[in-house]
This record gives sequence, structure tokens and C-alpha cells, in this order.
Amino acid sequence: ANSADDGTGHNIWDGSVVLAKFLEHGLRDQIRGANVLELGAGTGLVGLAAALLGAQAWLTDLPYTLKNLDLNTQANLKSITKMGGAAVVKALDWKEPETAREWMPRLDFVLASDVVWVEWLVEPLVKTLRWICHAQKKMREEDARQRPSDVKSPSSSSSSSSSSSERHTPRVTQFYIAHQTRSTATDTSLWFQLSKSGFKAEEIPKKKHHPKFSAEKVKLYRLACSE
Repeated sequence: ANSADDGTGHNIWDGSVVLAKFLEHGLRDQIRGANVLELGAGTGLVGLAAALLGAQAWLTDLPYTLKNLDLNTQANLKSITKMGGAAVVKALDWKEPETAREWMPRLDFVLASDVVWVEWLVEPLVKTLRWICHAQKKMREEDARQRPSDVKSPSSSSSSSSSSSERHTPRVTQFYIAHQTRSTATDTSLWFQLSKSGFKAEEIPKKKHHPKFSAEKVKLYRLACSE
């Protein structure tokens, strides 16, 4: 997500803290057992937070960040395993999102924090979000073909054999981003291109953020992808 020369992927930014704590505060039950992809993971704070809540997390960024991401993942592996989660580190260049087809699972959540601070990053980010949206739609359609009858009786739907993932998995992949304005031009481009690509952005009210981990300049958004 970043230029390999600027080293931004080796820093922890306010947006990642706010988003990670929002997961803990507002989405804990939904995250547990879910498949989660973090874009522009950097140090991996958000993805690792999801894994520590019991998610199966894929932490993605450019190759220069992967060594540090691996170290951070290994440092938290014991705690992640104890919570029933998992974390996998993968390279993903937003200029070629289709390369993720080889390993990308059916996703419940896509997360990104503070990943566009300059305008040239907007187009590849939106391209990647759109590609994921379409790829996930195809996966759901394939699932439906393989399981043509997914209707359960009241007794079976309440069966204790239902997995946590089945109870909490959203029907459609949910997208959450943390964003901080650093350039009016970047923001204008971001919201325009998201809208043009079929995304609707809904700001999450501050009162729903973690009460002790909120920042005036950091906003959280839920993105709805029209398919």
C-alpha cells in the first residue's frame, strides 16, 4: 500500500489503534470465528487485534513490510492460538489485486486503517476494494451452487452443532476503514472514486467508538458495496 522508500508501513498510526479498539468494543462477537482481511496492514495492529478476538486473519501489504509483519505475528502467536484465532501474512500490491485470487478465502470483513494519505494511492485502493467485492460475490454464488438448499427448520437452526462462524458470518462482506484527513484533494478523490465504483460510505458515530480509544481527527466508516 505504501512506497517501499517511505517506510510508512513500519509505523503505528492513530487510525489503526482506533479501528482495532472499535473491533474489540463494537464487533467482538461478529469478529470471533470470522475470516478477516487487512489491507495495507503495516505493522499488523488491526489484523492481529482481529486474530486475538478469535478471527482467521490475513494481513496484507507490500513485500518490504512482510518481515516485520511476520515478527509481530510470531510474537503474538501463542495468545492468538489461545483465543482460537489465526494470522497469515501475505503480499498484496493494490496495483495487481487479482494476484490474491490464489489464496484469498471467503471473507467476512475487510479492514483498512489510514491507508490513503496522498492522492495517488486512492485509485489502486478503490480498485482493490472493488475487485474484492466482485470476487467475494462470485465465491458466494459458488457456495450457493454447491449448497442449493440452505433452508433450515427451526429446530436445526438452533442446533448446538452450528459453528461460531455460521452464527456470526455476515451474508455480505463488510468493509470498515479508519481515515484521517491530510489532504482535501485526497479526500475529494477518495469519496468520488468510491461512489463511482458503487460504494456507499456511512460514518460510524463517535459514541460507538471505544470510549477510551477515540481520536477527534480519526473517523471510522462502514462501506457498502453494490454488486
